[in-house]
Amino acid sequence: MRTLDEASRLLLARSAAEKAGLASVGLSYHDVYGVIEAETSWVPRDGMGKNGVPSLGLAQFEPATAKGLGLEDPNDPVQAVHAAAVYMKHGAEWAAGKIAHLKLSPAERAAKLREGVSIYYNLSVRGRNKWDGVNTAALPIETQRHISNVRSGVQEAVQLAGRIAAWRALAGRAAIMAAWQR
Repeated sequence: MRTLDEASRLLLARSAAEKAGLASVGLSYHDVYGVIEAETSWVPRDGMGKNGVPSLGLAQFEPATAKGLGLEDPNDPVQAVHAAAVYMKHGAEWAAGKIAHLKLSPAERAAKLREGVSIYYNLSVRGRNKWDGVNTAALPIETQRHISNVRSGVQEAVQLAGRIAAWRALAGRAAIMAAWQR
């Protein structure tokens, strides 16, 4: 199976974010891109969790989670990324409840919400319920790494979107100039 090119990844992440309604929970397509980048670097594969349960495909869902999200083919990029966006929305709703008691600035709240999404995505129910919004450093190193990798993936998405927009603007100007010179 071929991996998607960068522009297609962004378009798919944007589509999934919009369909899942991620803006309503404070997330964007950059976050979707970041999660998939952290999970598999956009290369579908099968893995194995510490609990011995397989993690499948592009978004690395366990079989029961995939089934619960209606994901039939974890290696299908469209299905997997759309399912990941839905799961991220659930995670954001869960995280919002976990951090509601904290006095946070809007920027701190957004960062904690994203941290919570990684925790929801990365840990079992028992593991994630240990998180109280402030004890992230006490979580497993793999989860802390996931949070960091998602942040890096989000930054990659922002930079990539900027490069693509600049390229399109240049291509558009070149086409206008070519038409004008005729």
